[in-house]
Amino acid sequence: MEKFRIKEEKYVSGKSKFFPQMFVEGDWKTLSYNVLGFNNNGTDWCSTIEDGQKLIESFRMIMDSNGVDKIVEEKIYEVS
Repeated sequence: MEKFRIKEEKYVSGKSKFFPQMFVEGDWKTLSYNVLGFNNNGTDWCSTIEDGQKLIESFRMIMDSNGVDKIVEEKIYEVS
């Protein structure tokens, strides 16, 4: 199952930036507005947490519509 989160960066000016992220190969990767074609505010970050949530939902819909194979179960076998 995919893991998503939204990272918030707060600045001295009082402004915040929200970065929707997906856990990929052991690291958190930012889902870029530019890459996904959702660049509504001219940046690669979201203005609000709600926009970040919408971007993640849109990304999930793209993955579903592209027939991406999803993990339904994961097992780890210890080998000696």
